[in-house]
Amino acid sequence: MNWRLCLLLLVVLCAGPAAEARALRVMSLNLCADQLLMALADPADIVSLSPFARDARLSFLAETAATFPLNRGTGEEVLVAKPDLVLIGRFGRPATRELLRRFNVATETLEPWRGLDDGVAQIRRIAERLGRAERGEALILRIREAERDARAVAGAKLSAVMLQRRGWVGGPDSFTGALIEHAGLINAAPNLGLSRSRFVPLEQIVMRPPDLLVLSSLDPQAVDQGTALLGHPVLNGMFDVSQRIAIPERLVVCGGPSTPDALRHIAAEVRRVAP
Repeated sequence: MNWRLCLLLLVVLCAGPAAEARALRVMSLNLCADQLLMALADPADIVSLSPFARDARLSFLAETAATFPLNRGTGEEVLVAKPDLVLIGRFGRPATRELLRRFNVATETLEPWRGLDDGVAQIRRIAERLGRAERGEALILRIREAERDARAVAGAKLSAVMLQRRGWVGGPDSFTGALIEHAGLINAAPNLGLSRSRFVPLEQIVMRPPDLLVLSSLDPQAVDQGTALLGHPVLNGMFDVSQRIAIPERLVVCGGPSTPDALRHIAAEVRRVAP
């Protein structure tokens, strides 16, 4: 037998299972990264999730997150845990980012979604990095199917202002803005003079009222200082339940596994209020 062939067989036999690709041990320091990691990775691959992963108000997969350890989002924790990869957000703690850079820790930075095409590209990139490309494609397929369902109700052409705590209005640059447009609504932020998301005085909305308000809840009652403006008597008088759309925060804070549910929920709300 050729000696080169013998050597090759010896290497293969000795390598055995160890020659197989080793699964990544991944740690997430970001709420949106949590969602993608839980959706794409094997449970055994997940070292820990961000402090907000179990917050049912914000985390779409809060129940799933209960089965994983949480971290405090510090670089020191990462160095102790020694993961193969760390998922971080663009606006994470600068000190943590610098520490990870200094110690050459492998990281993947997730940008906030501005639209579905951005999201699809991000899912593919993260899924390939995790070695789970087929799971990424399956999630993308669910998103595209929900997108088609949402477009089926398009045509209402009602204007809408996305109003959040303390008067924050989602502009043309917001992910929620992109989602409502898929269901045929028109983001009225430009009509208020907004080219991006920012805080807006109540008077500005009253002077140029949209057809609809998009809120996180249909309940007009304020529960704290942040929601005081949302329960203002003027808004309650101008917009009744037939002029309000409720989108729970956990569906739209992050793009990812929540997006199919978000699109279908918005489409159902548009059907409810459309004349």
